[in-house]
Amino acid sequence: MAECLSRLLVEEGSFECHHWLGFAGGMWRQHYRKLHGGSILRFTQRAMSWFSLQAGFPDFFTPEIFIHNALRKSDYSLYHFHDISRAFSPIALRWLSKRKPVILTLHDCTAFTGGCLYPMDCTAFHSLCGNCPQLHLWPLKTHIDRTGWMYEFKKATARAGLFIPIAPSNWMADEAVKSGMFQERPRVIPYCVDTDVFQPRPHAVIRSELGLPDDRFIVLLNVHKFEDERKGVQDAIEVLRNGSCKPLVIALGAVGHTSRRLFDGIDVRFFGFIKDRSIVAQYCAAADVLLYPTHADNLPNAVLESLASGTPTIGYDTGGMPDTIEHRVNGWLAPTGNRAALAQGLEIASSDLEQCEKWAINCREKALTKFSKKNFIEAHIALYQGILDTNSILLPHLVNR
Repeated sequence: MAECLSRLLVEEGSFECHHWLGFAGGMWRQHYRKLHGGSILRFTQRAMSWFSLQAGFPDFFTPEIFIHNALRKSDYSLYHFHDISRAFSPIALRWLSKRKPVILTLHDCTAFTGGCLYPMDCTAFHSLCGNCPQLHLWPLKTHIDRTGWMYEFKKATARAGLFIPIAPSNWMADEAVKSGMFQERPRVIPYCVDTDVFQPRPHAVIRSELGLPDDRFIVLLNVHKFEDERKGVQDAIEVLRNGSCKPLVIALGAVGHTSRRLFDGIDVRFFGFIKDRSIVAQYCAAADVLLYPTHADNLPNAVLESLASGTPTIGYDTGGMPDTIEHRVNGWLAPTGNRAALAQGLEIASSDLEQCEKWAINCREKALTKFSKKNFIEAHIALYQGILDTNSILLPHLVNR
């Protein structure tokens, strides 16, 4: 989403925008700048990151701010950070935020926990982290528990109002408030979805192009990794195997041998992880519903993409899901963990095609009205403008707009 924002800002012509990445994909040369520098600097950064991790302080004692200051060619008016885990030190963030306006979008919970992505059932972050049950998971991946110290450091930074937090979902904003770190509830700016790429298509046409049957009820599973327990894959499999609805399942995402065996007895076609969003859009449009019973999520892109494709979602009433899905209006939300209620939603969608079609129409309408690129970029430009006005650092081309 950070890539989408920087690209839209450039296209809009409102800001000169540079996008720095700690870890860049194959096309970075055309679009990004390297936060960790060339090979020698990158080796130095990785070495210090490793030593910091061994000491139980993931991310903290790393040199990226010095590398960035040496490499940057512009005196930026403000900084907007996205997902700094294992890329940018919270110490560097504090140092920079005392010198420049800083915005931090909360794509996960790491900004207000001792380091975990999602606390799940743990409520320690409401007061003070410690004895962390997720030390073995990324981005912590350490055997020494310093989560209490890291929590206190982040709390001191946030409570001082040194950066402006943005939450993509109301759930994320509420979770941030529970941490007690923020003076005010973070403002909510939802993600956008490309409604030109993701859009409804006639089932007969798109299924013919993809080699899918036109006479089957098709359920889409779309997760990055099927081994991620947080995404509720086990719940989905249970409902698909034992429910009265026996659909054809198309599975998008990385699937290992162990996960693949869990689908025994289910009519499923695996297509792996697909980077090309235009191809993902085809599968979204070809499905009748997306089954997405996540147990904790911010504002899932998979749900937004299905929403824009006119494909209703059957999922749990958790995380940012209620921001996208209205129960019985454009999909179905079951109480979290209630597989029977989840199966009921799937049964209604498969048996009442008229109802499912109404949901599909409402999906597309909500994507266009709430999650458009226009809304997304205007909300950020208004925020940037307000910050720059406050700091009396107006950009000339914004003054003339």
